[in-house]
Amino acid sequence: MEYMGRADHQVKVRGFRIELGEIEARAREIPGVSDVAIVTHETSNGHQLVAYLVADEEADNDRLVRFARRHFEAHLPDYMVPAHMMVLTALPRMVNGKLDQSALPEPRLDENREHVAPSTPEARQLAEIWQEVLGIERIGETDNFFELGGDSLLSLKVLSRVRALKETTLDFKLRDLMQKPTISGLLGLGESSDALLDGVVMLNGESQGQSPLFCVHAGMGTLYDYQPLARRLQGVCTVYGLPCRMLTDPQHCDTSLEAMAHDYAATIRSLQPHGPYRILGWSLGGTLAAMIAARLEKQGQEVNLLALVDPYIPGSGQKSVDSWQEDFAAYASVILPGIPSEMVANINNATPHEEPGEAELAIMLERLLASDESYGRKVMPLWAVRN
Repeated sequence: MEYMGRADHQVKVRGFRIELGEIEARAREIPGVSDVAIVTHETSNGHQLVAYLVADEEADNDRLVRFARRHFEAHLPDYMVPAHMMVLTALPRMVNGKLDQSALPEPRLDENREHVAPSTPEARQLAEIWQEVLGIERIGETDNFFELGGDSLLSLKVLSRVRALKETTLDFKLRDLMQKPTISGLLGLGESSDALLDGVVMLNGESQGQSPLFCVHAGMGTLYDYQPLARRLQGVCTVYGLPCRMLTDPQHCDTSLEAMAHDYAATIRSLQPHGPYRILGWSLGGTLAAMIAARLEKQGQEVNLLALVDPYIPGSGQKSVDSWQEDFAAYASVILPGIPSEMVANINNATPHEEPGEAELAIMLERLLASDESYGRKVMPLWAVRN
């Protein structure tokens, strides 16, 4: 028996199975692209996607790469967006017309990004750690950790390196790195438009003409689930996210859903003083969104869109004893691919059976993610996660 390879051109990158043809189809939609090849490139941190674009004669290469990246980000999940893009005059092909992958040039990271040198001692210190962990020679303040090949396990390695420093002012948690994956974002250097603005995160570029859409966080407090939607709505309307304040302000403590709704309604009105308002909530965010809408209407404001996605209804009698534990295990498996189930079970077993509040969930997640000693001894090795 002779193995001829896969007929569907599927590859596995960062734990996800990807059909390269789907990315190529999106690339062919880009004006100015006459031919394309999407391949994987082996790095010290695993496989990364590379897009080789053949441009029309009149196309500007730099502008084409920028437009292509925006196009991919608007139409593909994060894990399918190529980490590198190169523009060629023609694709190398063999005599039979098939792509000659061995003749493709090696992707060079510096071609695809503007380097902003670290501007403070802390930024330089953190850049050196990223360079060591990611195996990249040069990293700047505005480089995105995850676009450079970082993942959950490498994030933990960064935290371990930071905590091992004897003299440093660096102090951040895993959730900080996931929310602000650039050195400038972590250190508050040159805050950009997508940074936290008085309790609100702008999830896409600013758009005029339509009321913004406000997305309320689910039970875990984060906004990651809304990012694909925000990219789809780029140029249509501005999308703001309301994260759980306890994730961004360690001193803050929510006491009830009513208090949270009151706080979020005030935050929304600080950005948009008058209606009509458009609000979206998923899971627990659906409950909060409905409460926010009711509060705004009591204030005499119009709410012309209230979108509820799989909303959580407190006291409905529909939840099972272990439903929240299953949700927590599923969430942990997404952010830490390959994490042993017994590790999650140990965290769950140490928690009362009653559904915990957001503060308790944050503590559980912190125990699971930030324990260097536990991960060093128990987590699945990186090579096993990648294969």
